[in-house]
Amino acid sequence: MFSFDRGKWIVNFGQRSFKYTVPTGYKALCTQNLDDFSSDDSLNAPNYFFDINTYTGTGTGVSNPIKGMKFGPDLIWGKATSYGDEHGLQATVIGTGKTLNTTSTSAETTNSGYYVTAFNSDGYTLGNGANLNGSSTTYVNWCWDAGASAATPSTAGTKTPTAQWFNTTAGFTMGTYDGNLTNCTIGTGLSAPVEFIIVKRHDGSDGWIVYPPKGDDGKTKYLRLNEDSAVASGTSGQTNYWNSTAPTNTVFTIGSGGHINGNGSSNLFLAWTSIPGFSKFGMVTGNGSTDGPFVHLGFKPKLILWKGYDQQSSWGLIDTARSPYNVADDLIVAEANSAQDSGNSNWARDILSNGFKIRGSHSAVNGSSNEFLYAAWAEHPFKTSRAH
Repeated sequence: MFSFDRGKWIVNFGQRSFKYTVPTGYKALCTQNLDDFSSDDSLNAPNYFFDINTYTGTGTGVSNPIKGMKFGPDLIWGKATSYGDEHGLQATVIGTGKTLNTTSTSAETTNSGYYVTAFNSDGYTLGNGANLNGSSTTYVNWCWDAGASAATPSTAGTKTPTAQWFNTTAGFTMGTYDGNLTNCTIGTGLSAPVEFIIVKRHDGSDGWIVYPPKGDDGKTKYLRLNEDSAVASGTSGQTNYWNSTAPTNTVFTIGSGGHINGNGSSNLFLAWTSIPGFSKFGMVTGNGSTDGPFVHLGFKPKLILWKGYDQQSSWGLIDTARSPYNVADDLIVAEANSAQDSGNSNWARDILSNGFKIRGSHSAVNGSSNEFLYAAWAEHPFKTSRAH
């Protein structure tokens, strides 16, 4: 703001308050007056719905409580960072003591004292397993809130989930359903179409099937979370996972094929829709340069999941808990049990107040004209972000 007075320029660079009159019924145009994704005590606080814990294990045979979180986690995905060991994914919807590994097609591991032994109101308690509590081993756990308590399963679809949790504020729903090799729709409990879906048979051996966030085109496509393979498609047999039908505001569709609808199977689904200021799911085209594409999110991301769509490429996880400063380049791969790959320049990216920018030029991360999938959750909405 400046003014001209008798041959002198008077410039205000913010050293004193700007003065202006806002018409009645309106707000000034500034980031602080942008819409919030939440309200009340969770105003501008994504950590009421998603957070990350990093810690050092205390040793097998010793419980290790994680406390002080703003919510009670309902989905926990954990991984040793300093040691090559299995991923451990646990969810309240399938119960404590039941763990899935994203690198494997195997059924859930059942051991009541091995991984997470309790989901608490402000955290969770670790058991005596080396996978998430080995002595002197470092870990990361990504945690989501799926609601204050189990929901009454949605009856909006032709198949009612056997159990379900959903959080409309955070745009997240998860549940279980029984398979019978028959096309069906499943109610989400949300009011917008889910864009990113992960389904895994949890009581038997079958792959992790992913619905990609590619709009209507995603209805005939699928990826496998336990593989680095490119997208596949199919309209018949067990590859027709989504019955060629895109999600609606209230349901998503499961086809009649196996893997996620096998006769007599019990299947876990995790599904998200984008929430402005909190989460976003989509596709980006690479340019093959270290001056890579900028991905606008509308928030500073805390976790980014990145995957080559039309070519072989890992499911890479980058977060600000392990990489707090730019460039963020401490990589964990979802489909492998390997330890964290620290300082991986191929996966480097700048974490910004309103999104992120790719800094790696490797073809599997930023191949020219190739498509890449991303899923991101917020550290701060843009209006309160302070990027490093």
